[in-house]
Amino acid sequence: MSDTPALLKRRIAALEEANNQLLAKFVRKPTHSYRLEGRAIRWLVDLAKPISDLIAEHDCRLELGAEDEASADAIEGSTEEEYTYRSFKKLVHWCPSIKKILGLDAGNHDMVLVSQELRKGADGARGDDANALKTAVMNWLNETSSHPEPLLSPTDKSKRGFYNDVTGQLLCPVDYDWCDAFIQSAIHEYHPKYPVTAHTYPAFVYLKGQYDPINPSKGIFKGELLVRAFCSIFTSPSSAQAELDNEDTVGSSRKAQKVARGARTHCDVAGLLKMRSVDPHAIAYTTCQLRFALSSSTSWNLHNEEFDYNGLYRNITDYFEQPLSPKKSTEVKELLLWWNRKVFGHRNASFYQPQHVETLSVALARR
Repeated sequence: MSDTPALLKRRIAALEEANNQLLAKFVRKPTHSYRLEGRAIRWLVDLAKPISDLIAEHDCRLELGAEDEASADAIEGSTEEEYTYRSFKKLVHWCPSIKKILGLDAGNHDMVLVSQELRKGADGARGDDANALKTAVMNWLNETSSHPEPLLSPTDKSKRGFYNDVTGQLLCPVDYDWCDAFIQSAIHEYHPKYPVTAHTYPAFVYLKGQYDPINPSKGIFKGELLVRAFCSIFTSPSSAQAELDNEDTVGSSRKAQKVARGARTHCDVAGLLKMRSVDPHAIAYTTCQLRFALSSSTSWNLHNEEFDYNGLYRNITDYFEQPLSPKKSTEVKELLLWWNRKVFGHRNASFYQPQHVETLSVALARR
């Protein structure tokens, strides 16, 4: 008995639906490169904000009449909106596929799929770095001449944080004296007069952990452990070891400098991203990762009951990107120059502090 017209129609409709689903998977599913590209987001764009929020701020400025980047920059918004838009511009820079998709006027479904892939890449990078530093940082501390007694476990975090004298001293807010037994007890007991918040920097941020309340910028973001963690994430673990052996690049031997440069020639994150200078967001990201590695927390949470990592991240990026005076601006430029020499060496100065060629002799002579 032959099939009835109604049955044939149902079979055709089912086949068409199955075909459409297969085509949707084949055509619209983002490629693996999106996930790889997304790994730069937490490193260099923003620690917490969803990609959709960054794109939404861009779209909002277009709706307000912006026709290009210059006019979009000119639109004034709240402090939070300005911050979000700055993060969007960094997103476009480090994830250029976003700009292509926006230019093609992709459908909402495509943008959602791409955003999901980018987010997976971003979260994957953050998780990988947290796992790597959880072990590496403890090994570094155990290898020092004044190593902890007993040695810290590379895997068990329960004896870290303020439960251990070494990690506690590194994490202690610089406004408090960790050597004071009363303050140690107050921190352990969450005393309201001695909170540990994102409004005060941990000691490891400063060179040799020394904070000068009269000159609070002295030694800031020059902590030895912070530089080593940065190298471990962005150049290579071997370059992090070279930094430990070569803490003072300016006064080091030629042999030590050669070892440090050689360690950076391997394929690394900075090389893959073509990152030729140290980005303030990378310093902020590393600070948050290092603090988490030193803490007793077992799971990453931006806003846990103990600490606000996003607040710390924002305070650091504001320090670099929103200086409150010309003097502060000069201090920031000098600090970034110090970082770039530490990480990329002296020979690459033109990459991280380019000359204003229009004011130099060649340009002036032509005029």
